[in-house]
Amino acid sequence: MRQNIKWVCYLVISCLIFSCTSSKDVVYFQDASQFETLVDDNTFTTKFKVDDLVSINVSTLDPEASAPFNLFRGAEEGGIRPEQVNYLVDKNGEIDFPVIGKVKIEGLSPSETRELLREKLKDYLKDPIINIRIRNFTVTVLGSVNRPGTYPINGEQISIMEALGYAGDINIKGRRDNVMVIRGSVN
Repeated sequence: MRQNIKWVCYLVISCLIFSCTSSKDVVYFQDASQFETLVDDNTFTTKFKVDDLVSINVSTLDPEASAPFNLFRGAEEGGIRPEQVNYLVDKNGEIDFPVIGKVKIEGLSPSETRELLREKLKDYLKDPIINIRIRNFTVTVLGSVNRPGTYPINGEQISIMEALGYAGDINIKGRRDNVMVIRGSVN
């Protein structure tokens, strides 16, 4: 009897020690110290492409002077605020901007576009302030994640951790040592 209890104890202890567990911890940034300098060196610049939806707001000290360059949809009646019109980059890489007409912005960054518009508006406005944003910026996460798909992003950049957060993280069996990041469009 005593012998049987001893064997049962050994069996239970053995099962606890050698039970099914992951041989590796599921931890992000295991080798982060090797990549610290890469994180600080962010040289990516957004460039406009065909089918981008761009918001452009022009303002000056005289709001009446800059009003023709800001198009709004709807009326300000009944407390409903009008919505600013966005510009679609057409197949020729151009937007149709009020008063000055077609402007080619494909391949330009927001700061380059701001300078181009400032140059074209100098005959109409003195020291305009031009704010430009991409309205349809998206990220696509594919592979061994919980919710693969394309997600709209507020802003013009996203970190890999934010993208994985949108996609519900990598599956437990997904390979964290084999992640590929592609910036820009893949044709």
